[in-house]
Amino acid sequence: MEIDLKIGKFIRTFLPDGYKLIRFEVVALNPLPVVSGLYNFTGIEMVDAIKKWLHEATTSRNGGPYSTSRDSKQVVSNWKTAMSHGNVQIV
Repeated sequence: MEIDLKIGKFIRTFLPDGYKLIRFEVVALNPLPVVSGLYNFTGIEMVDAIKKWLHEATTSRNGGPYSTSRDSKQVVSNWKTAMSHGNVQIV
């Protein structure tokens, strides 16, 4: 993650309008507005099929432990309980 952030800062100096840093928590709490913003940022049209898939993938309460669909608002902070306190502080 540190390397990714360093690369992002480096890219931002050369392409200030060509780089967007987004926190996982922001996407998990507001998936449709954030993803819509990314589509706008890239100039790609966001079709209804993508909106439908995004809604299903981020609001499902039926996803098991191996599912890619889950309620993103409920699992947004689960990573904090799976890591040591020291590592959480670093992140």
